[in-house]
Amino acid sequence: MITHDETIHVVLLPHSGLKDEIVKEVSTITHKNLFEIRLLLAGKIPRVLSQCKTFQEAESVTQKLKALGLRAFVCPDSELQNVERVHFEARSIKIIEGTMAFISRSGVSKTLRSDECFLILEGIKETRVEKETTKTGMKLNLPATLVTGGIPIMRKVKEKTVEKSIQNEYFVRLYRQASSEPFVHISQLDLDYSFLDSKIALSSLANINTVVKEIKSLFPEAISDNSLTASGTHISPSKYASDLDVNCKLIFLSYLYAQEN
Repeated sequence: MITHDETIHVVLLPHSGLKDEIVKEVSTITHKNLFEIRLLLAGKIPRVLSQCKTFQEAESVTQKLKALGLRAFVCPDSELQNVERVHFEARSIKIIEGTMAFISRSGVSKTLRSDECFLILEGIKETRVEKETTKTGMKLNLPATLVTGGIPIMRKVKEKTVEKSIQNEYFVRLYRQASSEPFVHISQLDLDYSFLDSKIALSSLANINTVVKEIKSLFPEAISDNSLTASGTHISPSKYASDLDVNCKLIFLSYLYAQEN
């Protein structure tokens, strides 16, 4: 339900190769400069193009964009803000007679039938990894050096250092058409791949790719989207609960809109 003081977003679906005349028209309609519009139009992910104070205003902007041959839809702010911070994450998977059962680390199970999956969304997120290492070095032993009359005496010392690195982690989210929240979240580094049996590989990346193939095979009617695996769409952990979830939701809503129109 839309409240009276709620911001209404106009979401634009991805468009490539737009003519300069169209970009200028979009700039005029949304009251944004050309540079900002070009940034919003770039890439393969739906973007919030305009924010309006009323539903009528947002609908007016949307209709003007559609008149230019663009695809856009209206989305209330509450829909984007209502993002689950903790998703059901699969620790293991079982495939039984046309269904896929996902079991969490705590043992909770959720089952998805072959005709229930609406969207298979693949992506990559960045995880900061900190590794503590201990190095042995030599340091001047000042008291012992003074005793020897100035002859340098060295002593061994252990120094702890923390090495930081960025690790890319592949993930998959499955959606049912009835909800914009993911039915299950599957992480490359958290899934137990033993269910793959003879298909299991030494690399977790190879294993998650095998899992995705199994999912697509079991849900052939589902929409498959890997736009969040493209370069430049990786989400850092500090923004994971906002940018990533909002992008996933916008992608889901764009497919829902496309199916209904």
